[in-house]
Amino acid sequence: MLLQAAKDWDIDLAKSWMVGDKLSDIEAGLTAGVRCVMVETGYGREEMEHCPPDVLLAADFAAAAQLILEDVASVRASAIR
Repeated sequence: MLLQAAKDWDIDLAKSWMVGDKLSDIEAGLTAGVRCVMVETGYGREEMEHCPPDVLLAADFAAAAQLILEDVASVRASAIR
């Protein structure tokens, strides 16, 4: 589904993120080649221990958004240097 959406909407998956509360969300994101954040809300608290080590962890969706925004700002700052 993610790959089809990327094709239909011209989404650059290398610059995209998946935020989810289930391991299946994270696995889908990793398979599609996007960076992932697992949130503790919903099912996340139960599934966090099974998350791959390269997946970011956040308390909730607001914290996940903050992590993503910080990453984007960091990438932009690096590009300016």
